[in-house]
Amino acid sequence: MQQEKDGSPYVWSFEHLDLFLKNRLVARITTDLLYKFIEKREKEDAADATTNRNLSLLRRMMNLARRGAKLTAVPYFPMLKEDNVRTGFLTDEQFRALREAMPEHLRSVDHIPLFYRVQNWGSVGDRLVASGV
Repeated sequence: MQQEKDGSPYVWSFEHLDLFLKNRLVARITTDLLYKFIEKREKEDAADATTNRNLSLLRRMMNLARRGAKLTAVPYFPMLKEDNVRTGFLTDEQFRALREAMPEHLRSVDHIPLFYRVQNWGSVGDRLVASGV
C-alpha cells in the first residue's frame, strides 16, 4: 500500500482497474470485460507489462475471494505478450569473475542461484533452493 501526496492510501496498479470497474459487482467480471479493459489500456498506450500487472493484481484478489468463499468462480484472465522480458544477465565468464570478486562467505553453493539462477542453473538452482542447500 502506498500513499498519495495528500496522504490518502492507494494500491499501486489498481487505479486504472478501479476506474474501469467502478460500480460493477466482482461476480460480474467476465473474460469479455477483461478483454475490454485490455483494449482500453492499449488505446491509452499503456505498456503490455503494466496491463499484465493490473490484471495479475485483480486475478490475485479474485482468487483470494474465491478461497475465502466470497466468490464462486474466477474468469479466465487473458494476458498480453511481453516483449521486454529479461533474459540472462551474465555470461559464464562474467559470473566466474563476479564470484571471485565476492567475499568468501558469499561464494558457497547456496548463494550461487541467487545470482545466476535463471540462465544456466535452471531446475538445478531451483532444486538447490528448495532443498535449503
